[in-house]
Amino acid sequence: MPIIRDIRLSFLKRKENISSLEILQSTSSSNYEEEISFLKETSCITSLYERHMSKLRTDYEKVILIYCVDDISLLNQWEKKYRIFPEYMNVFVECGSVKDFPYLSDREKKELALQIVHTEMKSLAVECDWDIEMLEKAYNKVLDLDYKNELVYIKKSSPNKKYVCSIIWQHEVAYADMYLEIREYRTRRLIKKEKLMREEDMYKMSNYVSDVAWKLNHKVMLMNDKGKTMWMLTFLEKNDPANLVWKIEKID
Repeated sequence: MPIIRDIRLSFLKRKENISSLEILQSTSSSNYEEEISFLKETSCITSLYERHMSKLRTDYEKVILIYCVDDISLLNQWEKKYRIFPEYMNVFVECGSVKDFPYLSDREKKELALQIVHTEMKSLAVECDWDIEMLEKAYNKVLDLDYKNELVYIKKSSPNKKYVCSIIWQHEVAYADMYLEIREYRTRRLIKKEKLMREEDMYKMSNYVSDVAWKLNHKVMLMNDKGKTMWMLTFLEKNDPANLVWKIEKID
C-alpha cells in the first residue's frame, strides 16, 4: 500500500463562485504568486510535522494537499472536482485568517501552519482510521523543537573513522540555509560548522549538494546531482583548537 510522503498547504483566495475553466485560470493566474508564497512559507512546518509522523498507509494517495479557503461558500463542487489530482488526497477547509498571513511574523506563520495541519490531519485520521496518538506525538515534537526544522541531509565518516562530515539543512519560513559540519567520530565533539549557502526555495537545495566524498582523512568534496564538485574542504587539527586549519573553496 502507498505511504503518505508529503503534506502541503495551499491558499485559495475567492471573490466569486467559479464554474468554468476560463474563470479558474484567470483567478489562479492573478493569485499565483501569493499561493506559491504560502506553500513555500508553510513548508518549513509541514515537512517537520510529516517527518515526525509514523507511516500513514492509503489506498493509492501519496500526498495530502490541504486547501485553505478564505470563503468556502464560494467553492463549489465543480472546482473541487477539477482540483483532484492522481495520488493526491485533497482537503478543503475554511480559514479566513490566512488572508493576513503575509503580514504575520515568522513565528506566527509557523504557529498558524502547525495549527491548520494538525487540525486537518486529525480529521483525516478519523476518516481513514489512522492513529491519532501518533499525530499528537508529531505535533508535540514540533513544539519540543520550538518550531525549528533542522535536517541532517547527508552524513559520512572519514576513511580512518576519526571524523564525520554532515550536510545540514536549516529550514526557515522564507529561506533555507545549508551548513557543513565536521565532528569527531567517537565523541561527536564539534570541530567546526560553517554555512555554505542560503536558498529561498527549499526544494532546490538538493540541486547544490547531493553527495559527500572523502578524498583523504582531512579533505572532503561536496558534489551536486550531476557529479560536479561544488565545494572542497581541507582541514587539519592542531593541539590548540584555536589553530585549526580550515579552508573551504567554492568551485565555479
